[in-house]
Amino acid sequence: MSIMPLMMLDLDNTLIDRDAAFRSAATEFLDVHRLPGDDLGWLMAADASGYTARPILVEAIAARYGSSVTVDVVRALTDMGAADRVVLAEATGTGEWPMEVGFRPTHTARDAASAIRCVLENPR
Repeated sequence: MSIMPLMMLDLDNTLIDRDAAFRSAATEFLDVHRLPGDDLGWLMAADASGYTARPILVEAIAARYGSSVTVDVVRALTDMGAADRVVLAEATGTGEWPMEVGFRPTHTARDAASAIRCVLENPR
């Protein structure tokens, strides 16, 4: 039997809780820039679980907060805010792999950059 490499990516909140990561980033964004904490709901709705195109989201956030934050600060939130806070469950990260799964991964990664580096460093 030959082994076929597989790379799994989560793009829709099924393997990781991206919404929780963005919520954490948005909460910090509001706090650091002394913006209304009640705007968290608005930010979450505007983000739409990551489905809002980033340029549209940046424009909406920049328009809402005007001169209170720079466009670069807003881009930092939309580009890396959630990504910096994503945490994989132990079963998908470095913990015990579920026994009911008929195979074990040879590599796992806790973030996209590490996953890409792993693929590049371990070609098959």
